[in-house]
Amino acid sequence: MSAASAMGYKSGRQREAKASASVPTIAAISYGEATLDGYAAVVRNRVLEGMISEARERELSLSLDYVPRDQASRIDQLDVLPPIVRTGQCEGLLIIGNFPGDAVSRLARQLPCVKVAGYTPNVSVDCIHHDDLSSMEMLVDHLWSLGHRRIGFVPAADFTVERIRWSGLVLALQRRGVSLAEMGSWGFEPGSIQDHDTLAERVEDRLNNQGVTAWVAANDAEGYRLMSGLASRGIVCPRDLSVCGFDHFDPPANLPRMTSVEAPFEDLGKLAVARLHQRIRQVVSTTNHTMLSCQLVPGESTGAVPSTQP
Repeated sequence: MSAASAMGYKSGRQREAKASASVPTIAAISYGEATLDGYAAVVRNRVLEGMISEARERELSLSLDYVPRDQASRIDQLDVLPPIVRTGQCEGLLIIGNFPGDAVSRLARQLPCVKVAGYTPNVSVDCIHHDDLSSMEMLVDHLWSLGHRRIGFVPAADFTVERIRWSGLVLALQRRGVSLAEMGSWGFEPGSIQDHDTLAERVEDRLNNQGVTAWVAANDAEGYRLMSGLASRGIVCPRDLSVCGFDHFDPPANLPRMTSVEAPFEDLGKLAVARLHQRIRQVVSTTNHTMLSCQLVPGESTGAVPSTQP
């Protein structure tokens, strides 16, 4: 022990005491269960990768936890908050994902908070998000250049992010002279359809009877589910129909890679940590909503309007 001490080694308690005295601690809570899989896990892991990298760079201690979906509206309650937040051992909190705005607002009144990868426009809290409006403009511009004039929206869960993307489609088409009444006759609003078989059936009907030749999905997961349902009906992308999505995920087997937008998830995590660190040191600073640009990634799911369509 004397030799170790002379060489500079510290005991566990000494290290803990030193860390608690010199390293600020921040916490991150993520929406959804710890056992998330599929595309949701990819998004979470990429955001966390950026957070961990930035926390190390700034010599911050970062505690990670999650809140199950059925508890998301109560994240400000003591029985739901992670122990490190509940006991006041952290100086600020990163809130990842689709937590309800009211719960985020109540929590932000208790300690410095930054919302990341889940925009909350009705709450006075710093938000770091990807720019879904400009992303939708890029997707519509891509489809428009291929000759598509009737473009529908593939809904997902009724979260704010889906409504922003749907609004982006409406704005992009209106700028090109398509009326809201026209869009309403062939499109679907967020949360309007949950059954994938029903969605595929209605998309086929819109294709055959109304000439809706392209669809933008709320996310890649919904887009690939639609493509799979259409394939079972003999409708192949992009021969018969074009489909775009968000997030740029790998396709399931036997489906073409979807044209999508690549969100800078790692950068979201990095910027969120930097913003929270600033918020902790400057509590009275103005609330900021920061939107990071995405990149259009053309895939194999979009093509020119089929010659049989008007």
